[in-house]
Amino acid sequence: MRPGLVMGWVVIALSIGISAHADEQTLNEVTAITVQEGAQTTKIVVTGSTAPNFSVTKLTDTGPPRLFIDLSNAEFRNVPSPIEVENGVISMITIQQRTDKLVRIGRIIVGLEVDAPYTAKARGNLLEIVIDGSQRKQRIARTGQDVAALAAARARAEAAEARAKEAENQAKKSAKAADARV
Repeated sequence: MRPGLVMGWVVIALSIGISAHADEQTLNEVTAITVQEGAQTTKIVVTGSTAPNFSVTKLTDTGPPRLFIDLSNAEFRNVPSPIEVENGVISMITIQQRTDKLVRIGRIIVGLEVDAPYTAKARGNLLEIVIDGSQRKQRIARTGQDVAALAAARARAEAAEARAKEAENQAKKSAKAADARV
């Protein structure tokens, strides 16, 4: 091999090693995904440790419409999944982690109930996905506190129904007893 060609391969090998080391240093640790509803929009805010490098793909041909947001060199840290939104525009948000020797991709999948327009912008270490919410309906319980309140309300309703049934049975027994005395 010629010395110049050998030196070229050495430079390429070193630059790949330096690039891989730089990627390790710039890992975007995603720690939160929140949903905020405005008057006419629903905003999904993705919080990371560095400015996001991302791409967005919208699929509408197969099944319900979905947004696929791929975050380069990102890893999810204690981010719950799925996040149920169910507001008439967004059904739910899920995450997937794809990692191999060369690449680390954090994928966010936004399930849409309607084919709504969207924008996606990086703002510092945040990624904001704003989806048109004009077709939105009132949000269904999605937090642990809302779910607990809904379960407590159902339990109270079931208890009230059981008391009403018991009172009805008591009334029937009293009526039969009164008929038997006559």
